Amino acid sequence: MRGPLRVLAVPAALAALATGCGIRPTDVVEVGDPATVRIAPAGSAVIVLYFIGPSSPRTVLPVTRRVTTVGGQESGPGPDKVLGMLFGGPSASEKAAGLWSELPDGASTLGMSVDGSQVRIRLSSSVTRISTLARLQLVCTVAHLSTARAGVQSGALVTIRGTDGSIEPSACPV
Repeated sequence: MRGPLRVLAVPAALAALATGCGIRPTDVVEVGDPATVRIAPAGSAVIVLYFIGPSSPRTVLPVTRRVTTVGGQESGPGPDKVLGMLFGGPSASEKAAGLWSELPDGASTLGMSVDGSQVRIRLSSSVTRISTLARLQLVCTVAHLSTARAGVQSGALVTIRGTDGSIEPSACPV
């Protein structure tokens, strides 16, 4: 009879230890607003592109890339170049980190116009059937262009037009 009692005594002792730890329950303690992070402060020598990552397969993640300086001057690339980099997909190191793009292969930007907080981009491909993540990649990258040449205002609404129609204006939720 010693064997079965010993088997029952071990779980009972563990249960007593787990429930008798002396920590009392408390209410939620408010400590302030959630943290915010500035990914690419204005005037910095980086651009921000949005890709999909393994830790967030249902949304997009900001990825920063350094901008080369010319003659000591930090001048970021124009919107066409930034969107070209987005359509080029993740770099080798970004791919190694598990990032990917859902933008259609072979697509490119034909133009972009800015009117205050309204941004319109034209693509060389179909847009009505691209995935929600591909739309987010475009909208967030365009909405967060901070170069002076782009003139994009914070919180911009982005309309995407392609060869088969357009997608209604939307803002980046990230």
